[in-house]
Amino acid sequence: MQTHFTHLFTPLRVRGIMFPNRIFLSPQGHSPKHRHPSSYDSLYDAGMLFFDKSQGGFGGCTLATGPVLEDGHYEKYARDQIRELMSMATQTGAKVAAGVMPFTFHPDKIPPITDLEPQYAEIEGGTPKGQPSSGNQPMMPNYRASDGLWDGYPCEEMPKSMILESIETARRSAKAAREFGFDYVEVGGFAHGSAIASFLSAKANQRSTDVGGSLENRCRYPLMLLQAVREAIGEDMPMAITISSQLYDQRSADLSHTEDEMIEFLKRAQGILDMVIISSGMDTTNLWNENVFHCGTIFQKKDFTVEFSKRMKKETPQLIAIPRGGINTVQLAEEVIAENWGDAVCVGRSFVADPYWPKKAMEGREEDIVPCLRCDYCYHSATDHMNLFCSVNPRLFRERRVPAAIEPAAVRKKVVVIGGGPAGCKAALTAAERGHEVILIEKSDAVGGQLKHAPYDHHKEDLDNYKKYLQVQIAKSKVQVIYNTTATPKWVRSMNPDALVIAVGAEPVCPPIPGIEKAQEATSFYTRMDEIGQRVAIIGGGTIGAELALTLAETGRDVTVIEMNDELAAQGHFFYKIGLKHAILDVKENYHALLKTRCLEVLDNGVRVMDAEGQEQIVKADTVIYAVGMKSKREEALAFYGITPQTAVIGDCKRVGRVMEATHDGYFFAMSL
Repeated sequence: MQTHFTHLFTPLRVRGIMFPNRIFLSPQGHSPKHRHPSSYDSLYDAGMLFFDKSQGGFGGCTLATGPVLEDGHYEKYARDQIRELMSMATQTGAKVAAGVMPFTFHPDKIPPITDLEPQYAEIEGGTPKGQPSSGNQPMMPNYRASDGLWDGYPCEEMPKSMILESIETARRSAKAAREFGFDYVEVGGFAHGSAIASFLSAKANQRSTDVGGSLENRCRYPLMLLQAVREAIGEDMPMAITISSQLYDQRSADLSHTEDEMIEFLKRAQGILDMVIISSGMDTTNLWNENVFHCGTIFQKKDFTVEFSKRMKKETPQLIAIPRGGINTVQLAEEVIAENWGDAVCVGRSFVADPYWPKKAMEGREEDIVPCLRCDYCYHSATDHMNLFCSVNPRLFRERRVPAAIEPAAVRKKVVVIGGGPAGCKAALTAAERGHEVILIEKSDAVGGQLKHAPYDHHKEDLDNYKKYLQVQIAKSKVQVIYNTTATPKWVRSMNPDALVIAVGAEPVCPPIPGIEKAQEATSFYTRMDEIGQRVAIIGGGTIGAELALTLAETGRDVTVIEMNDELAAQGHFFYKIGLKHAILDVKENYHALLKTRCLEVLDNGVRVMDAEGQEQIVKADTVIYAVGMKSKREEALAFYGITPQTAVIGDCKRVGRVMEATHDGYFFAMSL
């Protein structure tokens, strides 16, 4: 079999086992509380879409096994599920690890805390609106290296008895994993704000005992725990941990360990430990500003943990460095290994977008890999469960409703699709895969719709990848595309379709502001950014305006955004807004936002604005741009009704939305035909 990614598919020997490739699956656990009516209940402990992922061809993964009993065995009624999940995980030749958790809390023995409010340090830029509502739920006692604040709540110094108990718990759990037949173990507690890593930090660890003070002492407890695991599993079984290179915990007075402290710990772990999966930031229910560093948004550098991986390659050569975070294309994964920046890669969200991407890459079908948009809609904390799905894979959380493979329709129909944006393309491709005769009418010379703007803004790189994917799939399919043609009801009626899909999209809103003819619409500038002056005023701070302002500020232009709301990008989800805030802080000298302010007039040399108190000012600008939203082409869409009973309006002409709504609209209507 020929593959273009020889480094990625080179086997990896670690002690007594051989991984078939260099791709590790990042765990994406999901609580049973988050179940959907169309999803498989029994697979939640394994993570999102695990049944699909297990057939996709990863090299290694970790399973949560639950607590180990005092007798050294897994709980009786968990054993069958663990055994079956192991079988699924290894069916393509992969190796499977047991998650070894050093701490087990029992709510019936330790009552949860219910009467505390989080106490946060002030941080630059503040926290965006829309914080998930789960932040102040009852929590277990918060034990760390020392007394103080952690995650916004008071934390207690971990008593010596708990330290010793955690070491014994890890030893017992590791021994159970070996006896149960796991290939390797991954020890928890070292990443995303977990307790063990707090001992490494000189700021967080103020103890004067043998586990505090000097660097040697601060490393002692974590090393003792790993050594206990090593003794339990023997010398031939690999051991992994996931770390945060640092936590970025701005809201707890920056108590994070430094990257230097983590490197020093890893130097000492050589010979005990084998593999290090490198993450960063936190994964907490209150310290939201730091969560975007472990599950990055479009505003974060893609391979943001690779720099630490490079340090590991130089300073801890006995350890296998596995960067994780934003490695969402097979080309980037190959580059990481080919350039010796890491020994393997760990991937999460790309497996949600396309669970089969390793198999496709191995078979030389990389153009068929569905790209991940890094939109974070699959991350429940980002959206507070308002819309928890995948933008490009309708099957996520709908395994009962959406089949893994599309079956041919019972009756072949003639389907006409008007509009080649994401919604129209998805409808056309799905209908064609079901065996229908499909005609797609597109008014321009290429499909993609609003995604045509993506190549001109580097923050939209993932959207551009999705546009290219749709174009390739349309070209490879049996869909008949009529380009550079505007559909009319009379012409479509003459085609005598059995089903009609209307996906004519949306158009920019032009605000009724005096002098608006002196300004230009935002998306019209994407192909001629060099015409934009040094001083820019943007009327409208939604996602389009806020992102365009960021891109221009990054080029050194001085940009002022005028927004009537009290925040930028109000329609973005919480993590999107946090990521945007961090990016704006990087160019804060060039990026200015006038919130709760409306534009009164566009002038020859700028705009006249008024704030909520009625104070007016002139914002001088060489270029004035407006980005006040999009409106559905509803009347154009409704004109096509009455041609055939099987008619649907989908995508932006139904309601202006995101790629997610467009994808799902197109898929589900096509599947109903």
